[in-house]
Amino acid sequence: GVGFVLFVFSISLAEMIMIWSFLRRCSANIAVSIMVFIPITLIIYFCNLLRQGLAMTVFLCYGTRFIEHKKWGKYLIMCLLLTMIHTVSLIYFCVPIVLKFYVNSIIIGACLCIILGLYLVPTLSGIVPYVGDDKVRFIALTERVVSFLVISTVYHSLYRNRGGTWWMKLYCFGTGLYFLFLSSSLVSSRLAACFKSLEMIIVPQLMTRKSRYRLLLVMYFFVLSVVMFFHSIYGEAVNGGYADINPMNYPYVSIFNARDIYNYRVTAPVVDFE
Repeated sequence: GVGFVLFVFSISLAEMIMIWSFLRRCSANIAVSIMVFIPITLIIYFCNLLRQGLAMTVFLCYGTRFIEHKKWGKYLIMCLLLTMIHTVSLIYFCVPIVLKFYVNSIIIGACLCIILGLYLVPTLSGIVPYVGDDKVRFIALTERVVSFLVISTVYHSLYRNRGGTWWMKLYCFGTGLYFLFLSSSLVSSRLAACFKSLEMIIVPQLMTRKSRYRLLLVMYFFVLSVVMFFHSIYGEAVNGGYADINPMNYPYVSIFNARDIYNYRVTAPVVDFE
């Protein structure tokens, strides 16, 4: 009964506080983390998919702390609570198992998932809900593949055969899930998002290491952030039913000028801002 605006404001404020706490504790460079965080994780999952965005934030702020200190009892209780927010949080129960493997093994597994996703999983269409409902979009697939190749290649060159950080293990596991369910954009994107957000920690870590790949990382993720930001804003314009709006003239209507939305949308908005 608090109203939609106050409800979203409360969730957003809690998310921002938790994300800031997470970045201060774990990020090697907060500015780079925010650059990586905004175009995809923030705009898509925090601004649109509210329930999953909230579950992801709790995992980043508290779940990662439980993992670091090996407080598995509290971690499992947290996972159970997160499933009450969004069922995709069931994937967090896999973390203790995934951490038992080496990074290189998970990277190889993620590559094999591409084959399974292209040929095996599509045969489950009609049996498993959502599988085969909608093919993954080319831009999203390209971004996932290229980012995974860049990060995994640089990581391997820096760490070689060492066990590797658990951040990288979870990131590669999430990417493998994305490849496995390529036949369904809904399933693949929702599952991968649970761990793709860890890029905001992994990328700054790799950039702090002095290597010939440092400039490559900086250039790639800067360009990627710009491209994906405009891509996400374009998606907002399409999904919002805006007429003659593109990323260059996007109006950024807020609660302070809510009525202006009628000047841009083809159809009247359903949400009552008052």
